Amino acid sequence: MATCEASSLADFDLAYAHEALARAHACLGQVPQAKQHRGKAAQVPVADSEDKKVVVADLAAEPWFGLS
Repeated sequence: MATCEASSLADFDLAYAHEALARAHACLGQVPQAKQHRGKAAQVPVADSEDKKVVVADLAAEPWFGLS
């Protein structure tokens, strides 16, 4: 996330930074943080429709380590 912020990355890259943090927090059982980042990942505007489909599909895919 720090790299995304320092480099002003957005779109697809920012969505995946949040997705990675969400999965890491979920793996550690840190449910509130995992849900926060998964929600942010889903809300990142992704300009390319095909890229958006990839993000949505990955967010729906396991493993989420029990996160509902």
